[in-house]
Amino acid sequence: MSNSLITEVLKIEREADNILNDARLEAERVISNIDKEVKSIKTALESEFKHTLEKLKEEIAAQQRLEEERLRNDYELLKRKFLNIDNKKKEDAINCVLKYIQAL
Repeated sequence: MSNSLITEVLKIEREADNILNDARLEAERVISNIDKEVKSIKTALESEFKHTLEKLKEEIAAQQRLEEERLRNDYELLKRKFLNIDNKKKEDAINCVLKYIQAL
């Protein structure tokens, strides 16, 4: 082989090595960018998840407060009904005793 041919082959090899190195660097840059984007998306999703979770917790707490209030109201209503029934029974018992006494 002539020197010029060897020189040309070596030059082509260097160019090929440069192209490979550039491609390797570009691939590393792309991979790095992808990693950054994945981390960014992950962070955004985690933030959205936390926000949604907090919102759900607040809604559940509000529902619990409403349910507690409803149960308190139901309890008070039933208590009043029971007291009215109890008073009615007392009145009936007193009236029964009075009728018995009057009948004597």
